[in-house]
Amino acid sequence: MFVQNDSVSEVIAHFIGHFELATEQARLRIEHQKFQHEARGVGEGELPYRPTDFNQRLDLDPYMSGVSYRPPVEALRGFDRPNGQDAGDALRPGPDAGFAGLPDDLDLPGFRPVRIGGEPGPLEGPIQGSVAMVAEQKAILYDDDIMVMPGGVHNLSLDAVDFGRYDMMVADAANVAAALKGLTLPDGGAGIAEFITAAAEIAEAYDSPSDDVVVIKGEAVGGMHVDGEVVDELPELDDHLPEHLTEDYDGSTAVVVEGEGANELVISQTGKSGTMDVDAGGNSAINAVGIVNAGMAPTFLAVMGDYHDFNAIIQTNIWSDWDVTRITDGHNAATASGTLGFNIANVMHETRDAAGDRADAKPDVFPGNWMVSVIQGDVTFLSWIDQFSFKSDNDILVLTASGSTTTITSGENLSLNATTFGDLGLYYDLVIIGGSLYDANIICQTNVLYDDDAVSILMGGNDTASVSTGGNLLWNQASITNVGPAAWEHGVPDSYRDAADTLSSGGRDMPDSVRHEATMEGFAGLRVLYISGNVYDLQYVKQTNVICDADTVAIAADLAANGITMDWDVSTGSNALVNVATIHDFDSIGAKGYVGGEVYSDAILIQAELVMPAHSDGQHPLDSLVSEAVAFLVDAEDLPALPEGTSIAAIASDAPPVDVMQSVLA
Repeated sequence: MFVQNDSVSEVIAHFIGHFELATEQARLRIEHQKFQHEARGVGEGELPYRPTDFNQRLDLDPYMSGVSYRPPVEALRGFDRPNGQDAGDALRPGPDAGFAGLPDDLDLPGFRPVRIGGEPGPLEGPIQGSVAMVAEQKAILYDDDIMVMPGGVHNLSLDAVDFGRYDMMVADAANVAAALKGLTLPDGGAGIAEFITAAAEIAEAYDSPSDDVVVIKGEAVGGMHVDGEVVDELPELDDHLPEHLTEDYDGSTAVVVEGEGANELVISQTGKSGTMDVDAGGNSAINAVGIVNAGMAPTFLAVMGDYHDFNAIIQTNIWSDWDVTRITDGHNAATASGTLGFNIANVMHETRDAAGDRADAKPDVFPGNWMVSVIQGDVTFLSWIDQFSFKSDNDILVLTASGSTTTITSGENLSLNATTFGDLGLYYDLVIIGGSLYDANIICQTNVLYDDDAVSILMGGNDTASVSTGGNLLWNQASITNVGPAAWEHGVPDSYRDAADTLSSGGRDMPDSVRHEATMEGFAGLRVLYISGNVYDLQYVKQTNVICDADTVAIAADLAANGITMDWDVSTGSNALVNVATIHDFDSIGAKGYVGGEVYSDAILIQAELVMPAHSDGQHPLDSLVSEAVAFLVDAEDLPALPEGTSIAAIASDAPPVDVMQSVLA
């Protein structure tokens, strides 16, 4: 079984080994140096002592309030200080501003002439580079357990999974929006443009293949949706998690001890004469992603070319949870247990008015200068995250009463894939894109659960049993928040065009039209980024969980119990498949955006809830297996006992050890 290791503990354990090796090396080095030192017979002299001559010459006066002090200014060579000027006044160049003895055409490296007074010149600012993050996370676990409590050799067949049905489920999940989910990682900026264009065309042509698949397009995608329905409030994950994953769960089976003194000691235990807790499910697979894309986030954004915007959320839940339970009298009932599936999507658009806030704070103030950053070429912002989790936990348990308190856990495996990425780039007041802007956010989430269980209990007269084969949760939750202009205005203002023409031609001086642009009130200086090419902005998340948990439990409660009463608690469900993804995409923090070309905006929401029907032949695939297990239990008392000294061959395993370092650091 899989147990998640604390990352901090792993790091500590890893470096403790290094520290141990370093300590051994240091110890050997000290001994070796001591040996050489004694062999040479070098005497140890006294260390030189040099006293410090420290004398406090600072005489502190008491505090005096209201004293105005301005430090004197050193005389500057080459400048005259007119009479009556303070140190902070402007310095005027005098007649001896030249440096005697130096030629006028001398080129000094690193020397720049200083201009005092007049109009300030343009400043060169930092350049925003491209950012790409590609992550792939996989968690794969096989935990198929077989436990037979009676001794002896058994002939049970071990085919607990209907692989034909399982393969059909995986294929059905993959067929939901297969063209969109099948798009691969693009190559370079041009590949991202083709990717976004192709995704928008596929989404526009996609229609729902059945009533189980809800498809929403266009502006209707905005807002909160749960399983295809518009809602005012989203459900909370904590309210639907299986009990063993909640914070308040206390699964302790400790014995209660009461009393203070030895004469008053009373030991009590809740339950019957014998209890048997069997947990063959309880697996959890969690994928979590959080992305914040704020590479530029300017106040003013102007695109000279076209603007392509695409948002997509694709969510699929598919499960098979048809269980068969037989207790005492042989009654056989195949029912679909209480499995819950949620597809939750939240697409929001947020508009901020940073320019309005600046205008209110500093009225009648307009740009007097700018700091310019120029990029010749394209800029790419790419986040591509693919998370995959697979668990196989098909258990076969053949049990009899033990007459004591026993807990058997063959499940409760946990895996977690988690990634958070924040691109908090440089901040600019104005960004001008000479080409086009391609912007897309895509989230694909899939959960597949195969949980067809079979439980058979042959109970004694006073025995009690509790069987839970459901309680599974399939949870997809995706959120896309776009921060940008409320609407894109066609046509770029003349002041922006003048700035683009100036910067594209190599000029750096700010045009007069920018100084008097009404929308830039409140900005005394501008931080400007000019990109001559295109901007490619793609955020892509793909999350997949697959759990195969087909359990077979056969119990003979009245055998080997010596007449005591048994309390059975059997759980084969309570699996949790959880995908959570959040994308926070900043286009700008201004209320307006300008585009010189066309605006292409597409969005699609696909939510599929697929439940496998009952088996077509009416026969549960595990029914014959559980019957065989029960028959084996009934005949278990007649099995010959193993003679003393009998050796049981160990099962060969080629799996890697848990401790990959093994005895290296021992």
